Parts: sequence; structure tokens; C-alpha cells
Amino acid sequence: MLLEEERKEVIEIALRAAREKLIALTFGNFSLRDRKTGYICVTPSGMAYDTLKAEDIVVVDENLNVIDGARKYSTETPMHCTIYKARPDVFGIAHTHSTFASAWACCEMDITCVVAEVAGLVGGCVKCAPYGCRARRNWRIP
Repeated sequence: MLLEEERKEVIEIALRAAREKLIALTFGNFSLRDRKTGYICVTPSGMAYDTLKAEDIVVVDENLNVIDGARKYSTETPMHCTIYKARPDVFGIAHTHSTFASAWACCEMDITCVVAEVAGLVGGCVKCAPYGCRARRNWRIP
């Protein structure tokens, strides 16, 4: 099996996110990019993370061509690939829909920076993106 250890690592990360309550059900997706091949191992669409096996993780290239795996890759895979193309220094992505972050986003309010250390890291308030339905998403990074 191609990239078996990397596929197992994706599962471990997804399970940890579930344990930490960063995701509910399958509302999130995880990937990592192999440093040698550049291939991306990504969680499949709609599968419970506690049932995943290494062969369920889909391996794609940056252009969404399936290299290995029989499952349908996550619907967010185009976003993952766009980020990997734009950022050669990124080797893993955890996309979660945590309860608190989702609730805050529904308020459509920026997150005020109240701690100096955070200000130094993010440079000010954290902007909240406006809601957009999936059909109108455009996975380009400016």
C-alpha cells in the first residue's frame, strides 16, 4: 500500500481531533503531504473516523488525481490542494468545524485581540470570513 505510515498518521490526527472535541461526527477533514513524493493523504468523505483503516485514506496529487485508494476523497480536498500548491512549506492541514468556532462564526464578528502574545503572533484581530454557500466557493488563495 502506498504511503501506509502516512495514511495511519492522518487517522491518528483525525481521532485526536475527535477526542479533543474539535470536530463533531465527520465535520472536518485532515491531510498531510508526503515530503518525498508530494502526494497528499486525505480523509475520505463521510466516514466515521473511528472506523477508518489505512486503505480508506485517499492519496491524491496536487491536481486532485487519485493515486491510490478506492474511497471518495473529502469534499474539501480541492481547498487542501490549493493550499499545498500555494504553500510549499505546509505539510499538513487540519480543517475542523469545532462547536465554539462555528458558533462564533455564525455571529459574523471578528475576534478581538486582547492578549499581547496573540497580537504579536497574528498582528491584531482575527477576521471572520463572511458565510458563503458551498456552491459559490472559489478555492483560490489570493
